[in-house]
Amino acid sequence: MRNVLTFFIILIIFVGCLYIATQSLAEERNLFKAYLKVLIETYVPTHTSKNSNLKILEEKNNVSVNALEAIKYLNVKSSDLNIIYHKEIPFEYNNTPLKITLFKAPFLKYKGNVLELGNSYIDSFQDTLLIAQENGLFFSVPSNLDENISSTKEIDFLAVPVEHLESNIIDFISYLEFFSMSKFGLKDILVADNKLYASIIIEKEPRCFTNSILVSQISSKLNFEEFFSINECINQYRSDEFNAHQTGGKMALLDENHILLTTGDFRSRWLAQDSESYFGKILKIHLLDASVSVLAKGTRNAQGIYVDQTNDKIWSTEHGPQGGDEINLLNLNDQNTNFGWPIASYGGHYGNSRIDKDGNLYEIRTREIYKKFPLYKSHQNYGFNEPVKYFVPSIGISDIIKINKSSKFPDSFYIVGAMGRPDNSTDQDMSLSFFKWDQNQIEDFQTFPIGERVRDFEVIKEKVFFTSESNALIGLLE
Repeated sequence: MRNVLTFFIILIIFVGCLYIATQSLAEERNLFKAYLKVLIETYVPTHTSKNSNLKILEEKNNVSVNALEAIKYLNVKSSDLNIIYHKEIPFEYNNTPLKITLFKAPFLKYKGNVLELGNSYIDSFQDTLLIAQENGLFFSVPSNLDENISSTKEIDFLAVPVEHLESNIIDFISYLEFFSMSKFGLKDILVADNKLYASIIIEKEPRCFTNSILVSQISSKLNFEEFFSINECINQYRSDEFNAHQTGGKMALLDENHILLTTGDFRSRWLAQDSESYFGKILKIHLLDASVSVLAKGTRNAQGIYVDQTNDKIWSTEHGPQGGDEINLLNLNDQNTNFGWPIASYGGHYGNSRIDKDGNLYEIRTREIYKKFPLYKSHQNYGFNEPVKYFVPSIGISDIIKINKSSKFPDSFYIVGAMGRPDNSTDQDMSLSFFKWDQNQIEDFQTFPIGERVRDFEVIKEKVFFTSESNALIGLLE
């Protein structure tokens, strides 16, 4: 009897603590919304090169730069809701003529800096492109962009309607960095079963962050609800090397009942090998009840994931450290996949390694960090899955997709995007790379530099759309 009473007392205390924590988080988010509402109503942005908000910042030193940036990004100008033809890039892959058409998208300029402008993700619904910026702005764009280009290609503005989709995403945010140019924010969108899923970084507790997925019916007003969140969080001030850039967040539809989510380690590297943690993993999440299981561990910051149902395989792309970007392959029926991070990697630790102009990696392996996380070059020798391809130096690898054989494409092939930066680029940065998968190996790997940071892909009827975050562009490959 005493044991039963003790159990119920513990249960009541636990539920009470959980309720208090939930109420505290809700109150924090409500206070944040109220604060941001006052800022927006008080300091309307000018959208000019000489922004008067800078004067406000000087006069009101209690208003942070992040707050000013959030105000600017949350006010969308109707005059920016248009598409402008930019240029074409013709090329060939394996004797197949291809063409990239780039379109300027002024509505994607609400987050970025001089080198990275228009950080955004793309999916589709009923032949309409859905695009979301990292700061939580959502837009819909017709997919028939190429049909609206004049024969002379001299008409600037395309006759296509661009719609800003309002949302309640702010209800789930309690920190200003989400909206401003930072490493936080929205990490991907996915359409599944007529719903839009948004992968974001939330503040689970004060300055303690985690991966979360929101879901909404698709309409002109997105009314999000929380679908899934990792219960654990990484405290910014208790982590030696906290980095919100290293969070994964990419999603893919696995089957009619499940989606996949990649998670990073927030630079708490050991979590990628911790079987009790959901960080540094590829997660399988049920669409009905959000139950979760781990498909793979040992990932650092997977930025692309593609499910190839015809071959029962999952492709993922991985941001390495100093070098060591990867293309990885996971068999759908494999339950014990481990990609090795941070025990094995073909890259080196930042600040403890360098790559010369010829692409050779040099590591100071006597440093303390290599005793904790050795980054062995062979994965297989230590019981891990080898990448099917790795890149030294890194290329800032992003999304990956497959183009199936069709009347337009004589052979199936894969495409991976690369970001990188113009001030620190290699031959494979800011590019599209094509390859075939034949007899368990990559064949005909070719890279085509396009001078744009490629972030995300979507395929509609043999047309490949992508978002570029160098100059706020939408790309079309056909």
